[in-house]
This record gives sequence, structure tokens and C-alpha cells, in this order.
Amino acid sequence: PSERLARVSFVCLTRVDCFCEYELRVLRDRLETCTDAPLIESRHLPVRLHPLWGAPPLAWQEASRQRWHLACGIGKPEGFLRSVKRHGVTVSGESRFPDHHRYVRADLDAVRGRALAAGSSAVLTTLKDAVKLERLHAPGGLPWYALEAELAVTKGMELLERLLYATLGLWRDK
Repeated sequence: PSERLARVSFVCLTRVDCFCEYELRVLRDRLETCTDAPLIESRHLPVRLHPLWGAPPLAWQEASRQRWHLACGIGKPEGFLRSVKRHGVTVSGESRFPDHHRYVRADLDAVRGRALAAGSSAVLTTLKDAVKLERLHAPGGLPWYALEAELAVTKGMELLERLLYATLGLWRDK
């Protein structure tokens, strides 16, 4: 509830690159009416592809040359899709599973079937999903990769550093 925002020390908006400028302005304006807390903003930047089950190494910079089928079981799969597309990746299809999904072999076979039917050259998933997929055997037919992303603070980095140092009881000279 918005009334709880009055008690927060700061607000951190993530994945701001997934919103248009109008949506961000509306969100920022709404936050200003609920709290005086400073605002930190960030986005996720894809940095590396991790091959699964012996897939050949592939640099993230080469991802735009593939036709990808996305497979994920995360809370906001549309954020994963938007983030990947925003970085020039061609998405030929997707398979969405519930958040915290416990994958079984039939799931991988279904993903592979959909990916092949869509003309995909590889399957892309999240690192969160890759951890759960590793226990299963490789589905064959297509290489699978997990996307590693890092958090990039786009607004309020100095504030975030001050808060972290204060919370950890550390002193930092500038």
C-alpha cells in the first residue's frame, strides 16, 4: 500500500528501461505524492551467455545472429522478453512457466518442439532457470544458453553507496 511508502528510507525502481518515458514520469510523480524518500533507478544489462549441456561457447555480442526461443519460469517474464529484444535479439518464440517452476523432462521436450517448429536456432533462459534445469538431461536438437545480466544503477548511485556503507558500518573517504 502506498501509505507504507512514507516510512521507507529510499525507493529503488528496477528495469526502468522497460518503461516508456511517460510511464516513468507517472510512476515518479506518484511516488513523490507518497514519500519524500530519495529515488534510485536501475536496469538490467545482458553481459554473458552461459552454455548449457555442452553447447558451444557464444559471446553475447553474437546473440543477434541467432533466432532465439525464450524459456523461463520467472515472476515477470515480459521483462526478460523486453530486455532481450531491446538488445537486438530476434525472438522466434517463447515458453513461459510459472515462477519457481520445477522443470521436468517433458517441459524441455515441449520447449524443444516449439523452438524447432518456430525455426529457432537456440534456446535462451535465465540463470535462475538454468540452476533448476541442470539436473535434467540435455534435450538435444538445439543448443541452450542462460543469460547473465548485471544491475546497472542509472540514477542515485552515490546515494546507494552511502546507504550500503552506512548499513555495513563502513567508512569511505571520497
